[in-house]
Amino acid sequence: MPFNKLGDNILQIPTRDYAVYEEIKNDVEYGTEAEKLHVRRQLRAVGVNGDQIALCNLYGVRPEALHKPDLLHGIYKGVFESTMQWLMKFLQKYK
Repeated sequence: MPFNKLGDNILQIPTRDYAVYEEIKNDVEYGTEAEKLHVRRQLRAVGVNGDQIALCNLYGVRPEALHKPDLLHGIYKGVFESTMQWLMKFLQKYK
């Protein structure tokens, strides 16, 4: 799903039927490359990537409703990694 369509209200997120997507993908498993490409394009057109995430097959789990890390978490992680790289170089230089 495109990032700009996620929104803040989880109830507004459209429900996806991943079992149907899996069936569509499996129907052409032994098909020609042209058929496989056509199916991939159809799935991508509705925002479905060909790769499965680990949680797709769990009963009652909606991958689109899972936690999404916030911007502040990403900033803190980047600052921490940068600080640790600097610290390791500093400690190696001055032993």
